[in-house]
Amino acid sequence: MINAGTIGMPLHFGRVPSFLTERMGKMGNAIVESIVENYGKSEVLTRMSDPNWFQALGAVMGMHWNSSGVTATVLGSLQRQINPRSKTLGLHILGGKGKRMGWTTKQINRVSDNHGLPGQELVHACNLTRRVDNNAVQDGYGLYQQYFILSDEGEWTSISQGMNRQTRRARRYHWHSPYGRIVC
Repeated sequence: MINAGTIGMPLHFGRVPSFLTERMGKMGNAIVESIVENYGKSEVLTRMSDPNWFQALGAVMGMHWNSSGVTATVLGSLQRQINPRSKTLGLHILGGKGKRMGWTTKQINRVSDNHGLPGQELVHACNLTRRVDNNAVQDGYGLYQQYFILSDEGEWTSISQGMNRQTRRARRYHWHSPYGRIVC
């Protein structure tokens, strides 16, 4: 498992209007589809694990605020577009913000069962990235969202985000399993 990097940003509260997240989802879906068709799903996971590429994706999709909202808005809008097409794209965006973060392991097991993947190893990788980001790093940023992007071949990218209310900052953490291997 590779720690692909972190990125810090201002902590902002509020909601992005639904018309914008709808547009962002359509744009992001077109970008992901193009990458899958031209380079393969592994390339999507590699790019999503790069914090700077991910931030640029958010800007291209229409999230012009450099804030903590980029993570939930980009991945939430992509999740609504990509997951219904997971059979053709071979990608699943699991997890989410708040209590949806707690559903990640059940979602991993469901996808693993459908594709003959080693669910326990994938759950272990997901939990390990969350534990490292939340506890081992000890940087004062408590996690409040985690997404686990999983291919139907078992390659994954984990993106989690923590916040520090005292400094009014957020930090996003990116992990990647290289080359389709489940490495813990």
